[in-house]
Amino acid sequence: MPEGQTASLPAVAPYYITAVGADALPGSSVLKQGDAFGILDGSGNIVDGLSSLQGIVFQDTRYLSTLTLTVDGAPPMLLSSSVTGESALLEADLSNCDLYKGTTLRLPRGSVHIRNTLLLGNGALFQTLDITNYAAEHSNFTLELTFAADFVDLFELRGVKRAKHGEHLPPLIDKDKLVLAYRGLDGLERRTEIAFDPAPAWIERGRAHWQIELPPNGKLTIHAAIRFGRSDRPAPTATLSTTHKAVVQRHVDRERTAARIDTGNHPFDDWISRARADLAMLITETPQGPYP
Repeated sequence: MPEGQTASLPAVAPYYITAVGADALPGSSVLKQGDAFGILDGSGNIVDGLSSLQGIVFQDTRYLSTLTLTVDGAPPMLLSSSVTGESALLEADLSNCDLYKGTTLRLPRGSVHIRNTLLLGNGALFQTLDITNYAAEHSNFTLELTFAADFVDLFELRGVKRAKHGEHLPPLIDKDKLVLAYRGLDGLERRTEIAFDPAPAWIERGRAHWQIELPPNGKLTIHAAIRFGRSDRPAPTATLSTTHKAVVQRHVDRERTAARIDTGNHPFDDWISRARADLAMLITETPQGPYP
């Protein structure tokens, strides 16, 4: 094929089955850490809408109601997904769908792999996108993250209708930062602060956009640090590294104090281990001790 020419669909295979859309695995993934918990789909996305229970809730307020990833405007395909790290870490393996320019297949599915890792801290969420190009040629595509924060409380998420709401403030936008803010009826200002590394090509209200170009076997990592704060309680300064260390230490402390069962039956032991993690997720450490 001449250099610079892309392959049209009939040149790929006479019975090629296109993959132009993607859906997450059924069900939800639940994360929990301190006073924060999150409900996401298998890909690590949060679907917007008040009728959706998905989102990141911190101290009874939903600070993140939308978090979606697209490649050239299309959701990537979900390959696998798991929750580990004491229910604080979600890892999803994703890949691009077939991407077209007109009727020409510009980037076949499976050319680009994306490891989407989300680590929940107490008052912060850290997203890491590890992108690898497995195509034999350069891959060019746009990657976009979409964010929204409705700042509704748990009662409204559970169906209570509010007669009045506070005021959504204009977003603050910098070259590598986005702040979504809301002033509640209690007079307090709540803020979702999102910092990017590397900086996107552009940021607008609720969207960050990167133009990606990778050579064969090329790699790129994108970080998004999402922190939740209030006018009377600044957003935490924890980093991805310190949050990961805290999660590991929490696991070590739990292992040291909790009962352990070993039967020699590996599937049964895995089931018991998962049950212990689920029970641990229901417990919140407070200054007065674990609750409930």
